[in-house]
Amino acid sequence: LNTVTLILFGDVGEVQNAGTLGMTEGWDLMTLNGMKSDYGIGLGNGSGSFRVFLAWRTDISAPPTFGIRLARPF
Repeated sequence: LNTVTLILFGDVGEVQNAGTLGMTEGWDLMTLNGMKSDYGIGLGNGSGSFRVFLAWRTDISAPPTFGIRLARPF
């Protein structure tokens, strides 16, 4: 049986265009001002293959984002 799971999450990360830099280059370009973050709530199935969620940005004032995921993360 699949169960419904309540999911609470928070994300934070650096977002920028590094151009043609390689995977090991550009780390010195990171700043705290470049960080983006959000938190949210969702419902998913027990196997993790489906999730519906709302996420709110915390770094700027913006309406919530609605999303549906149809695959397991990672």
